[in-house]
Amino acid sequence: MSSNVVLYLASIFAASIVFINLVLGISLNSLFSFNKYSDILVIILAIVAIGILIWWGCKIEDNKKFLIVLFSTSFIIRLVWVLSIKTDPISDFAFMYEGAQNIAGGNYDYILNSGYFKTWVYQLGFTMYLVGIIKFFGDSLLIIKVFNVLIVSLIPVIIYLTGKKMGSNKGAKIVSLGYCFYISSIVSTSVLTNQHLATLLFYTGIYLLISNVNRKYKWILIGLSIGIGDIVRPEGSIVIIAIIIFIIFKNLLDYKEIGKSLAEFLGIIMVITLVSQSASFAVMKKGISNDPLINKDPLWKFVCGLNPDTKGSYSEDDDIYLSGYGTREGRTKAELGLIKDRLSNPKALVKTMSYKTAIMWGTNDTSMNLSLTDEVQNNKYLDILIKIEKIQYMILMIMFLGSIIITIRKKDGFKNTHLYLIIFIGYFLAHLLIEVQPRYRYFAIPIIFIIQAEFLEMLFKDRGRKAILG
Repeated sequence: MSSNVVLYLASIFAASIVFINLVLGISLNSLFSFNKYSDILVIILAIVAIGILIWWGCKIEDNKKFLIVLFSTSFIIRLVWVLSIKTDPISDFAFMYEGAQNIAGGNYDYILNSGYFKTWVYQLGFTMYLVGIIKFFGDSLLIIKVFNVLIVSLIPVIIYLTGKKMGSNKGAKIVSLGYCFYISSIVSTSVLTNQHLATLLFYTGIYLLISNVNRKYKWILIGLSIGIGDIVRPEGSIVIIAIIIFIIFKNLLDYKEIGKSLAEFLGIIMVITLVSQSASFAVMKKGISNDPLINKDPLWKFVCGLNPDTKGSYSEDDDIYLSGYGTREGRTKAELGLIKDRLSNPKALVKTMSYKTAIMWGTNDTSMNLSLTDEVQNNKYLDILIKIEKIQYMILMIMFLGSIIITIRKKDGFKNTHLYLIIFIGYFLAHLLIEVQPRYRYFAIPIIFIIQAEFLEMLFKDRGRKAILG
């Protein structure tokens, strides 16, 4: 029963995304409007080239050789992008970069007197990562971006290892290569976002959970991966909740196994807590911050996320209104008032959530704009890149939905696939309540690739094709 709940919920959410993109035609108008006919040729050639490269990559039979080719290709493509495109840090990324520069230079007062870091203290996690790079390699945006290239190039490797672990070698090759050539992943590499490192760490931790790594020690590695990932970008709670649900329902009738798994889960939580407390202690001991790495305004995301006027996006009016409260207690009380008011109208709330789903999962990926900060390059490349990514994304979501439907038909019970679907469901539900931006779907994209591995494997086997066709 629990297995079906996960699959049906995931299929409903996936179907809603497909519906938004194809039936409602969200952002499809821009897909079929071209500045010049040559753009059509460029897009067609790009899609065909990606398909050929994936086909060629899948012909590499030696798995070690494939991993080398996968990583090298991912690295080279993203390095070329970083070297070719001028991306300046803006918004939160600028705050964190400037904060890192000041910390590296010994100017802790910049952080201590910054309203940004006083409120969003947790952003010091990623900022300290930038400090480490600046300390060792000098203050160079290019060096930081090269580290991004390395980190993002490892994500397809984790996707491949995960898909292969699920018993799908051919499918794992296809989806990992698909991510390797996924435009959004390539373009966002030049952005100084904390999403890259956090995503790699979270998916490494999840992979370790389903892997054959020695059970005596892997809970420590899982805790370290998720703990550090959560310091970099606080999305670990979704992963942690998904893990405990997965552990309980996977071993529902095996009480001995549940006992062992829960003991390991407690160990993971202990490691995560230790990592978090140690990081907070370090920045406070050093005098960089007076507070631990926490979010001192956790309600703000909900205030924005429930705003019907901005459809769950950032609200400048709310920001101005709440800025009028001089104390933290006063602001919190005002935020609770706004949240309570917005939750009191179920009809308006459902409408807001519908709009939010369309924005989050249907509109163009805003990471493109964050990457192409140079106006000349923006005008030259943005439109074509958005169109290629949109085609990739729609194909991806259709395949994702198809993969879930096939999994439902197979009736295999609770498997590792369900862990990733639980995370997807949790992420989808969370963004019905909190602020949304299209670029936030970055975290969920690897799941959407991973789930397709087994489905694609079946397409290459006669028995699998018969199972799909019934």
